[in-house]
Amino acid sequence: MAEIDEVALETREQTQRPGRLPDDATAGVEQPLVTVEDAMTLEQARALSGRRGARLVLLMGESATGKTALTAMLWQQFLEQDGLAGHRLAGSRCARGFERRAHWARLAAGQPRAQFPATQSQDDGVLHLRVRRPDGRRVELLLSDLAGEQFERVREGQPLLDALPWAARADRFAVVLDAQALSVPGESEIAVTRARRLLAALQAPGVVRESARIAVVLTKSDSLTESGAKALTRHEPELLDLARRSDPEAICVQTAAVALVRAERQGLAEWISWLCLNDRPRAPISVPEVAPGRSIAAFRA
Repeated sequence: MAEIDEVALETREQTQRPGRLPDDATAGVEQPLVTVEDAMTLEQARALSGRRGARLVLLMGESATGKTALTAMLWQQFLEQDGLAGHRLAGSRCARGFERRAHWARLAAGQPRAQFPATQSQDDGVLHLRVRRPDGRRVELLLSDLAGEQFERVREGQPLLDALPWAARADRFAVVLDAQALSVPGESEIAVTRARRLLAALQAPGVVRESARIAVVLTKSDSLTESGAKALTRHEPELLDLARRSDPEAICVQTAAVALVRAERQGLAEWISWLCLNDRPRAPISVPEVAPGRSIAAFRA
């Protein structure tokens, strides 16, 4: 999968859909494919989003909370089994980027816990994943992989749209809560406070679109101790209440993406299902009625 031929993939998909117009409005004009060695830049992601209607996913969390691991091991799970909750991998324009990130977990096999190097600000980017849902619909996902420092500034009070102006274009917001930190005395309240502040940042005007979805994603849930589970039970309702102020359908997803035994990776099925779920329906736009007997000529200049 690391050597996916994007041109062949694109051609095959178009020939498998006879009678349908190409996704691009400029039929007959060949458009350049966005193919990169690692992660896409935001500009490349925008180009793909414009042509394909790709879904932008913003993973929010500070350093070492498990954002990169969650993305990398979703890719790894797709490679290891044929489908995930009925969803199947259909390609990627960032296969090498996924492989580089998943490589760290493979190296850690046999160790107590896999270690991922922190994403550096110069490596900020977006990873593309093409998924076919159980109903056959194809979903283009653009998963952010950003340095935790971005969200430290947001936690300290910087408006999210000042730190990441493109966040207003996001279709999914995933606020990460580290179960390992939740299980450590003295760190539990800190972890919850950081997640709470990121959720509060989503309530600013213009951040969350009407159709966007929000999830609180618990990472490293296999490391949750008894005290950590109690802390989660205590704080989860509050965090979901904050999330549902912007998305009434917000959920909490518990994941254990990095596990030494394949079957122990938990929550990835629910995670991919949420990512590929339809957007929230927009409220219908009311059209003012024209008073009876009035001519359209009355509205001309």
